Amino acid sequence: MKLQFLSLGIFSFFLFASSNGVQAQCPFDPTIEGDTILCPEGSTELKTQVYDAYQWYRRAWGASQAEPIPGATGQSIVLTEVDALNYYSVEATLNGCTETSPEVLLDAWAFLLPTLSLTGNYEFDPNTQTFLICEGDTMFLTLNPPYEASITWYNNGVPIPGETGITLPVTQSGAYTVVGAPAICPNFILSPGVVTEVTVDVCNATGEPQPGLPELALFPNPVADVLRIHFSSPSPAATWRLTNVAGQQLGSDSFTEGKEAEIDLSQLPAGVYLLHLRFAEGKTVVRKIVKD
Repeated sequence: MKLQFLSLGIFSFFLFASSNGVQAQCPFDPTIEGDTILCPEGSTELKTQVYDAYQWYRRAWGASQAEPIPGATGQSIVLTEVDALNYYSVEATLNGCTETSPEVLLDAWAFLLPTLSLTGNYEFDPNTQTFLICEGDTMFLTLNPPYEASITWYNNGVPIPGETGITLPVTQSGAYTVVGAPAICPNFILSPGVVTEVTVDVCNATGEPQPGLPELALFPNPVADVLRIHFSSPSPAATWRLTNVAGQQLGSDSFTEGKEAEIDLSQLPAGVYLLHLRFAEGKTVVRKIVKD
């Protein structure tokens, strides 16, 4: 009789516990699989294991209560960028027992617009908004990280064959543009939204005389301290400016009429520079200077 009383007591305990919402744990633990960080304009499919029935829930960022998603009663759910920054869970039922998965946070990648870096031998004309390259020199356009995938370079709107790397060497005139995508989201292709206008052979970088201008020689070049400029005939008044290969001006002055001129470069670090000589009627000569 005592044993029967104990059994009745245990049975009564479970009835009491059930009536107060306490349920025994199910012999399974549902989990959620799938990408939880979305690419821009992308989508993802979250999925759980196979059970008899499902109900997916969403909990908004900062909210304390998860809400059932209407119609989301399948094994998986497809979410897009508008669903990001919410927590998701799934309630799964098997053999009459229901268990809820741990929550996962759906996040999304965000990227700034792509940008370009310019290096090499060139100058920038602010009046025409054009980059100038002496014939025989090269300017390099580089698409900056994280845009390192799905790259196509264009010249005058036409794809440049074989140029799909992050850096493009430029030796010809044209209007250059590029598109690319972050490596982690290769289908999210963007353009910096700028056109790089390049003009080649607008200067005399090789030392050949230009019509209407006196022949000139620079020496020594490479130079350690003082650069001397010798004109074959008395030069008309001219101005000069010195830039680095990034187009930054480092100095400027004017020449008086004569056959000789000097520029003190002793304070400059070693490197490559461009000397811009501007004569009457706007004619310009650009020479490459190497500083030891």
